[in-house]
Amino acid sequence: MTVRAFVLHPARFRAGDERDAAEDRLEEAVGLALAINLEIAGAEWFPLGKSRPSTLLGSGSVERYADLIEAEEI
Repeated sequence: MTVRAFVLHPARFRAGDERDAAEDRLEEAVGLALAINLEIAGAEWFPLGKSRPSTLLGSGSVERYADLIEAEEI
């Protein structure tokens, strides 16, 4: 049975950080998911501002990703 996954990676930018670093970290996360035989349906990083203890993301982002996950049957 193949398990589909959507890889989300939080990126908190600090002085000197570049968006390329977020892409590199996302690529590493995708590689780890592939290493455990997940089918990657999509992947993206998101800027992490103020984290929420219950969801890490804001409510708008939670809704967006929930809709995506449901639509893609992930």
